[in-house]
Amino acid sequence: MNESLDYRFDFKYSIEKKGKRTVGSNEIMNYVLFILSGELYVNCNQLPDHHFKEGELLLLPSFSSWEIKSLCQAVVLIMRIRTINQNNSFLESLYLHIHKSGYKHNYLPINHSLKNYLESLAGDLRSKTDYSVLEKKKESTLSFLIDKQYKKPQIAKLFYPAIRTKKEFEEFIWKNYLFVKSIKQFAELAGCSEVVFKRKFNYYFAETYYNWSNRQRSIQIIDKLSTNRRSFKQIYLELGFSSANSFYKFCKRQFKASPTELSTIIKGI
Repeated sequence: MNESLDYRFDFKYSIEKKGKRTVGSNEIMNYVLFILSGELYVNCNQLPDHHFKEGELLLLPSFSSWEIKSLCQAVVLIMRIRTINQNNSFLESLYLHIHKSGYKHNYLPINHSLKNYLESLAGDLRSKTDYSVLEKKKESTLSFLIDKQYKKPQIAKLFYPAIRTKKEFEEFIWKNYLFVKSIKQFAELAGCSEVVFKRKFNYYFAETYYNWSNRQRSIQIIDKLSTNRRSFKQIYLELGFSSANSFYKFCKRQFKASPTELSTIIKGI
């Protein structure tokens, strides 16, 4: 079995009347739009001023803003991806592939086989077929899309904006977490509100920033105390503590031991 993306998702069937204009933004959601008929104008961060027509699918990635206008009556099947398994190695391979080959767009043609699946699913959604039946069709559709119908370079280009957002945010956090003192400062540095920053962090790291940062500092403290070449002052300055006292309090809170006691315990193991 080919390795593939691991999703949590649902579908929505929509008829967009001519001239209808929708403006919105995504936070933790990714949206894949399958255009079954008609034509749409889409203006999104990664897709400025594009026209899409019947037989095309496109991605509106998480943490993006967009405007959609129907150029004529359009039938659209919307796949809302609630979560993507962030630990899946397939994401990493897609990201590396796109860096090597270059990024151009994030939309694909709907081929004949996939179109038949989508039209059948759209019919079920219109007639409100039993949910358990729809679940099986959703799984088949997604398996068809990822594993059977498109090659890895095509999938990489489609999902690259979502994968890139994750990678860039992770790199941003790792680069700055030792020197940023609060979520408020992190949000300001990221150019977003504290609420958005918390949601974004929880989504990509699957835990709160407070728990994650405390654990990372704890790991580094143990690692640095394991060597005899650093003083306590060097360690607390390298790890972004403002003073010896704040370093002491952190160790007492996390390890129930002072830095001196912790060092003795570690070196005695």
